[in-house]
Amino acid sequence: MITDQAATMSAPAHAIVTVDRLIPAPVAEVWRAWTDPAVMTRWWGKLEGLTLFRCEMDVRPGGTYRYAMRPAADPAGPVEACHGTYREVAPGERLVFTWSWDNGAVRDTLVTVTFTPEGGGTRVRVRHSNQPTPDIAANHRSGWTHMLADLGAWFG
Repeated sequence: MITDQAATMSAPAHAIVTVDRLIPAPVAEVWRAWTDPAVMTRWWGKLEGLTLFRCEMDVRPGGTYRYAMRPAADPAGPVEACHGTYREVAPGERLVFTWSWDNGAVRDTLVTVTFTPEGGGTRVRVRHSNQPTPDIAANHRSGWTHMLADLGAWFG
């Protein structure tokens, strides 16, 4: 088994994207916002003008998820959709899941999200590995940065 450290040392610089943010809410509330579809659809993409109109989750090892979003101002606008499988679920601590875009641009990258109590809030760290190109890595970095801003604003 390759450890995170060993994988990081051998991966190209663009292959791993890591972003984090301190969310002003307790871990249990942040975990729920990330794992309850009824809550996630209220915050995901809001600052970017997106609507998460499909949010299906079976949050357990081997369970799957599917998200689909489009511009909030244009219900007939372009749809971006992704899906994956949960590999690890440690409630209130860690989620590990695959990430694939339905359009085939990215297949089976790996996302690890950790939730750490910090000063009355929660430090959420997203590590998205196996980025195939620098451009895709930059897009994912931007997307996760915006998503964590959305989450922070939801609790803000």
